[in-house]
Amino acid sequence: MLLRTVRMRRPRPALPALFLLALAVWTFGFPGPCSASSAYGSWQDDRDHALAFYESGWQVAWSDPARGPVSWQPFGGEEARRLDGYRGTLWLQRAVPELAWRDPHLFLRGMKRFEVYLDDRLLGGYNMDGSVRRADLGMVYHPFPLRPEDAGKTLTIRLEWNGDPLIDNWHLFGNRSRMMLMMASRDWPLLALAAVAFAAAVVAAGLYARRRSERIYCWFLLFAASVSAGAAAMLASLQLFFDPNAVYYWRDLLLPVAVGACAAFYGHALEQAYRNVYRAITGSLFAFAAAAWLAGLFRPSLYGAMMTVWQPYVLIPAFVAIGATLFRTYRLRRHPQTFWLLLGYGCLAFFSLIHVLLNTFYGEWMRLPLVRALVFFLSNYSLVAGVALFLACMAMVLYRRFAQVHVRMERFAAELAATNKQMARDDALKDEFLRNTSHELRTPLHGIAGLTESMLEDLPEAASDRAKETLTLIRDSTLRLLRLVGDITDLYRMKHSGIVLEPSAVHPSRVAGVVAKVLAPLAERKRLRLSIRIPEPCPPVWADPNRLEQILYNLVGNAIKYTQQGEISVEAAWDREFVTLSVADTGKGIAPERLELLFEPFLAAEGGEGSGTGLGLSIAKRLAELHGGTIGVRSEPGGGTVVFFTLPVSGQPQAEASEETIRHFSWTEEEAYLEPVLPLAPAPTAAGAEDGESQRGSAADGPQEPLLLIADDEPVNVQVLVRYLRRIPCRIVQAANGAEAVSLMENGLRPDLALLDIMMPEKTGYEVCQWIRERWNSSELPVILLSARNRISDLTEGFHAGANDYLPKPFTQRELLARVRIQLQLAKFHRSLEELVAIRTRELEEANRTLEASMREYAETLAEVSVLEERGRIANEMHDVVGHTLTAAIVQLEAARKMAEQDLPSSLKRFGIVEELVRKGLDGIRQSVRLLKNEGTAFDWQAALLELIAETERAADIRIRSRIEAVPPLSDTMGRVIYYALLEGLTNGIRHGKCSRFRFELFGDGGQLVFRLANDGLPFDGSKPGFGLSAMMERVHLLGGDIRIAPGEPGSDLDDGMRVGCRLELRLPLPA
Repeated sequence: MLLRTVRMRRPRPALPALFLLALAVWTFGFPGPCSASSAYGSWQDDRDHALAFYESGWQVAWSDPARGPVSWQPFGGEEARRLDGYRGTLWLQRAVPELAWRDPHLFLRGMKRFEVYLDDRLLGGYNMDGSVRRADLGMVYHPFPLRPEDAGKTLTIRLEWNGDPLIDNWHLFGNRSRMMLMMASRDWPLLALAAVAFAAAVVAAGLYARRRSERIYCWFLLFAASVSAGAAAMLASLQLFFDPNAVYYWRDLLLPVAVGACAAFYGHALEQAYRNVYRAITGSLFAFAAAAWLAGLFRPSLYGAMMTVWQPYVLIPAFVAIGATLFRTYRLRRHPQTFWLLLGYGCLAFFSLIHVLLNTFYGEWMRLPLVRALVFFLSNYSLVAGVALFLACMAMVLYRRFAQVHVRMERFAAELAATNKQMARDDALKDEFLRNTSHELRTPLHGIAGLTESMLEDLPEAASDRAKETLTLIRDSTLRLLRLVGDITDLYRMKHSGIVLEPSAVHPSRVAGVVAKVLAPLAERKRLRLSIRIPEPCPPVWADPNRLEQILYNLVGNAIKYTQQGEISVEAAWDREFVTLSVADTGKGIAPERLELLFEPFLAAEGGEGSGTGLGLSIAKRLAELHGGTIGVRSEPGGGTVVFFTLPVSGQPQAEASEETIRHFSWTEEEAYLEPVLPLAPAPTAAGAEDGESQRGSAADGPQEPLLLIADDEPVNVQVLVRYLRRIPCRIVQAANGAEAVSLMENGLRPDLALLDIMMPEKTGYEVCQWIRERWNSSELPVILLSARNRISDLTEGFHAGANDYLPKPFTQRELLARVRIQLQLAKFHRSLEELVAIRTRELEEANRTLEASMREYAETLAEVSVLEERGRIANEMHDVVGHTLTAAIVQLEAARKMAEQDLPSSLKRFGIVEELVRKGLDGIRQSVRLLKNEGTAFDWQAALLELIAETERAADIRIRSRIEAVPPLSDTMGRVIYYALLEGLTNGIRHGKCSRFRFELFGDGGQLVFRLANDGLPFDGSKPGFGLSAMMERVHLLGGDIRIAPGEPGSDLDDGMRVGCRLELRLPLPA
């Protein structure tokens, strides 16, 4: 027996370098059943390795020995090649060699279904029932235990062959422990590669989860995951823990997936260059992988052919395209990113080529003693190194992208820092400007306030009330400006640490009482309860009394401003270190998104919808913090608001209020009463009315002056508007805010003009204007919006809301009065036009009623005259008497109709002419009728009908089938209508319908007289009826009946089977 080294070698023909490159990548990590040598290395024939492959000594039988004598042939050479394409049962046999190892085993691979016997004893088998269809035969070694004493016994293998060739090194004898150790020692490079690729996949997954728009991370994730899974699936030691056939079977699918992901990665990395080429490569490889997966499920043999035969022809064009586009791109644009892509591609190509060359010509290389160790190492680990370097280069591409993003972020950060520095300088300049401006304004404002106060004191008693009110308004406005200037100065000083507190022990109830006394009149005007609930046991606080009063004044003033009903309370709670003062109201509350901005300067609590500068709460917050306390707010929409702040408890007894503090409180009370920090809604009565009476509500009897509605939350603005509007005769109604204006109009107020300020609490001027436009149009109730905003966008929004005019502040009295007069005049023109149209409409309706009465009288007379229309004398006489008048009347009527829309008075005049002509014609008709009635007697309609039927049949040579049932007695008029209806129906049927047969029915049906006449002539075509039919219809309608003329229904016929051409049906109410 020839003992050979257990190193699998399967010579292959040399291919061009490109094919070898593609084949190397195709076999990356997946040597398959024909390359086990790369998986297990070279086993030496010694006891140390304890693994041996015996090429000779085997015999084969192509029939079952149990069925009779068989011919055993040496297995090798030609006999071994017969297995390629053979399908059936065969037997292999040999004597067990000497087993000098510990734990000796027989290892078999490359066989799908087999059983192993030692003499006649079954050692084991694999898949004899054929249940395992999907398996990689070359990777799994099936161990069978032996004993040293089994040497020399007969070893028999029964095989169910399926046509595959027998692979090299298909069996081994040796030590099981050594086999397991060898598998584990050869797997560490693959395990390391799998771990590194898995870590890269996890990082890529995290990046892609955060930036879904960067698809390059997705493709890198797919590639790294495929490499990790492929390397793990290459581990030979998997078979030590479970049956890995399924893993080895499906692992080849990862190759087209990995290459497709790589192509997509390259396409995104190279941006727009050859993107369509890479998309085509990715799509074709993914399609091939999907097809192979389906084949693996249903046709394992087809799957094996696709993986071993067809796959190179799919991958070779892909690698050629990737290489060609990559080299061309790098030649045109030597970008660092392209360099890393090209370097990775080159590393993979180089090491793959080494792997293929060494494993293809392994025997030749191993004959060189000097390079044998190097060849052994590179044949096993070169491909792993190439894939690892390729993965590292792809990671470097991503790293460079991150580096570029980092550089851009640093540049943006530098720009942002420069912008922030510039903004800080601008903010400092703004603060300095506000400080200087406030200082410059304070002196002239004080002068104005002092001079105005002096004028008020020196005003003689005989001066008019209007002069006193004007001076008071000037003083109040000046004091408010002084307060605003003080707030701006305080804000600047607090921002730049310019305020020096003078703290002392002060009891909160005393300061709160002063503030409540100052603001009580404002609360009473809104019918609010203002209460102080600070008990005497409350300890004094260590605070500046003036600044504490300022905090409470701002908080209570805000509460009064934004509370419409209920109460406002000031309460206190304390512990050993701090006293917590809170101001609670029952207002509408503050939205949660506004709470964070509540204490920012220049941001009012209602997002700019209310009046005020928004400085009060900001100043209160900074003052509380200067005292060492904090400030906060609790609020929810509809549940009121509580603003609370803390002050440290004083460790000293309370000091008496100094004279200066008392003077300060007194001055503050006077100033606050004149103009609070946050302007509040005016009282329900009109302010500044000349006669002192309320101008809300109704007006005096008699001709009323125009009613104007003014809605503004600033009392000073209201007074200015009232004084301006006294130059024109009008009545004025005032509303303190938008909600009150809406409430007044909902309760019946109908002003002629509305003047609305835009920035108001509750409802803005825009919202009130939109509410008005939902009920009245711009002509019925004009609206003028007033605002200090004069941007184009503000004007556009105002007109979009439905305003008639927009008047930006400041404006002069002359401009206001001009615009008010224009709107009032336009409204007056609109109302006058509506009244004129109403008058003309009533006149036209009256003329129409007169005309209808005349036409009715004319129709009644025409009904009487039409009864005798077949008699020549009456027809001629009517033509002579009324022909001219009727023709003239028709001409006048047509002219009046055409002129009604253009010249209504002329039209009415022509209607009078028509009336005169109609009456003249009616007089002539009445004379003819009187002559006819004098000549005849009572009309016997039944006899007349029978006579008409008989005469018609005789004269016109037609047939008439009639059925006249007994009916209640009819009036003479109804009898004539029935008679002339039959006459008209027979005449029209003979003249226009070409009829030869008629069927006539007359009977009663549920309180109605039914008249039916059918003929066999031409069907009715719906044309306009002539004079006779029109007169008949008019007579029927005058009697309260209806008439119907229609073609015969399909399938209907007369009694003798002839079809019906036309039907005439009348229904008249029978007399009770």
